[in-house]
Amino acid sequence: MATSTYQPAQVITWLVTTNPKNPKGASHARFQGYMGKPTVAAALAAGASHADLVWDVKHGFYTIAPLPAQPAAQPAAPAPAAKPATPFTKPAGKAKPAAKGKGKQAPQPSK
Repeated sequence: MATSTYQPAQVITWLVTTNPKNPKGASHARFQGYMGKPTVAAALAAGASHADLVWDVKHGFYTIAPLPAQPAAQPAAPAPAAKPATPFTKPAGKAKPAAKGKGKQAPQPSK
């Protein structure tokens, strides 16, 4: 796993038995302090930095196992059912006046 952030509970599997760092460098002293630690938390507590962990994994000094998958979160309770929508009715407006003098008129009964 080559990410920049490891979780404290992740387990380290060591692939080296001696310190591979340059004895003249500061990283050698830090590596000596955290070499053999079983978890990321223990290595960080012993002086390792996250950058040290990333660099060391990339260069094959150890592996860091991913954490087991977390169980899926339980879905939230369903929301209460919404009231059914009422049909929309157009509000009553002014009635249109009857057209005057337009169109055919009904025949008048004869006298």
